[in-house]
Amino acid sequence: MSKNTGKQKEIKVVPFFARFLEEQAAQSETEALPPATLKYPSDWEEY
Repeated sequence: MSKNTGKQKEIKVVPFFARFLEEQAAQSETEALPPATLKYPSDWEEY
């Protein structure tokens, strides 16, 4: 019988789709949001 003397690593089990949600959450924190919701693409234009 073998004796495993190595330390066990903590394995974090995450559902497949949760990886993408974590990435989106990280991206949304770093991106600057516009001050208001824009209804039309022309709202981006300066007058």
